[in-house]
Amino acid sequence: MARTSTPTSRQRRAFGRVKLRDSGRYTASYLHHGVRHRAPASFPTKESAASWLQQEQDLIDLDQRNPGKNIWTPPAERLAQAEAEAAKARGVTVAEFAERWLRDHPLTRRGRDSYQSSFDRRLYGTPLAAMPIAEVTVGDVREWFGAMDPEKPTARARTYEAVSSMFSAAVDDGLLTANPCRIKNAAKVRRARPVVHIESPEVGKLAEKMSDDLRAAVLLAAWCGLRFGEVIALDRADLSADGSVVNVSKGYVRRGGVSEISAPKSGRSRAVVTPPHIRTALVEHLSQHVAAGPESPVFTDADGNRITEGKFRPSWHAAREAIGRPTLRFHDLRHHAGMVAATAGATIAESMARLGHSSPAMALHYAEVAAGRDALLADRIAALAGHTDNPA
Repeated sequence: MARTSTPTSRQRRAFGRVKLRDSGRYTASYLHHGVRHRAPASFPTKESAASWLQQEQDLIDLDQRNPGKNIWTPPAERLAQAEAEAAKARGVTVAEFAERWLRDHPLTRRGRDSYQSSFDRRLYGTPLAAMPIAEVTVGDVREWFGAMDPEKPTARARTYEAVSSMFSAAVDDGLLTANPCRIKNAAKVRRARPVVHIESPEVGKLAEKMSDDLRAAVLLAAWCGLRFGEVIALDRADLSADGSVVNVSKGYVRRGGVSEISAPKSGRSRAVVTPPHIRTALVEHLSQHVAAGPESPVFTDADGNRITEGKFRPSWHAAREAIGRPTLRFHDLRHHAGMVAATAGATIAESMARLGHSSPAMALHYAEVAAGRDALLADRIAALAGHTDNPA
């Protein structure tokens, strides 16, 4: 009995292949040097898809006969170059490019929201935003930066950093020959108030002054480096039964009046081994203050709901006042964790992994500060050995 052939949606060819999609349109692709290249758009007919493949094959053949001239380049690169040239011809504005960059640039949701807020408040609607991006000069950027509110240095620095990244992308796309953001230290964030350095013995006193059901939050921040949002986003399953490991895979954030649990600030999960001296307290917290079930929140309010910053604040304020640290912020506990890790000899990579930093800058800072405390540590070591300043 003769075998009957069945129609197939994919048409095999000597060069490349054409595939019929469910939409009724055709796609085309081909392998070149082990990499599959796809047509930037679908085609209405099989013939038009085949025609595109033939054009690509002709380019490759011409490229092989003219080595060094780069006649053929990947279709995606050609498309990007064509879009850049079209944008130049249209005189795309800074605002138009910024919107496209925010849409296409790989960012975490938190990062995208932050950049969007900066652009909405301090870029869009300014003379710089209305300029053709290809015509922006260093002087234009200086004028825009100078018009921002100097009373908000952190917001101004972060906006400048975002705009500088956006202009770097414009350079990569061929819209500019150089990044016009050249203001020295403009992206450097100057702290509105200094970090309050809390000593290790004070951590225990602070925890004791917290309400019983929130004491473990202080320990996790001060010894393991968890951010406030990471602490209150914890569920029972995130803490090992013996208290030896805490898994940081999410963070609590509030956007536009709405609270939600999302990825941690760095965008990456991490497992932190807890110091042995706090494990008993963590196990006791799990047994006394956390409901059964892997998804039960580790820290809750009086109604059993996941605690919010507003309901956490009264206990925190009372505790810091009780130990004589009225300006201590919860985030300062994270700095303590960075300091003790550096003092204990953590490498930059280890510190970054433990605290969830995406860049080595803060880990280097902790290492430098820890090195500056070496004399104090030496004195304490000598005191433990019974040494006095009096000569023998």
